[in-house]
Amino acid sequence: FCPCPGRSVRVCYPKQMNYSRPHLPTSLGIDKRLPVFVFPEELSFFASDESSHKQVLTLYNPYDFTLQYHVMCNAPQKYSVVDAKGNIDAHSCIDVVVRHKQAGDGPFDVTDKFRLDIYADGKLVSRKHIPATLTSSAPSDAPQLKPRGRSPIYQEARQQEDSCIPSQLLAANTAQAHREQQTPVVLLLVLASFCVAILFLPLEGTPTSLPEYLHISVNQKLIVAFVLGMLTMVILRS
Repeated sequence: FCPCPGRSVRVCYPKQMNYSRPHLPTSLGIDKRLPVFVFPEELSFFASDESSHKQVLTLYNPYDFTLQYHVMCNAPQKYSVVDAKGNIDAHSCIDVVVRHKQAGDGPFDVTDKFRLDIYADGKLVSRKHIPATLTSSAPSDAPQLKPRGRSPIYQEARQQEDSCIPSQLLAANTAQAHREQQTPVVLLLVLASFCVAILFLPLEGTPTSLPEYLHISVNQKLIVAFVLGMLTMVILRS
């Protein structure tokens, strides 16, 4: 594996969680009890879609101490990584941009591997492999199947019927389709707000005036924080 050059983008992360430092190994062996939080877990590049030639890996650090990361690749001549190594502050996340430099040249359907090493206090505490595959076209680019059991006369009749639709109805259908496209974004924003509200709830055992069922555990906050990070990435890309 060889390191890839680049630069990183830091994103703030909620500081409501309180995790104790797990046991760290005294040697360079990997501590399996320190999980790696990265999204997505695999990269897909499509030669026909230039927007897919740049992918974003988001690394999360929900702990109370700073982590160091190092991204390496078994095919560094194909990829450019924005900041292959750096620090992830406590209770924050960082975006690492991966660009495919030879997406139009192939070879296709070949899976490369990125290796993500996580360090704490200079010791290797976790490792994760992220596959990256280049294909010639996205699944949506595949030719659609023609309807079966329909004669040419039927198809011609449908075309004539469609041509008689008033322009006002077409405009109304267009506006409705636009509203339907906005609905998923609104739903994602509602879910993200709900996750933020959960992160502000007190931990179990914390003396507050709130009922006991509104106190959540550390593991629950960790899961909600991870979901919030993924929702944030989806909202930013939409």
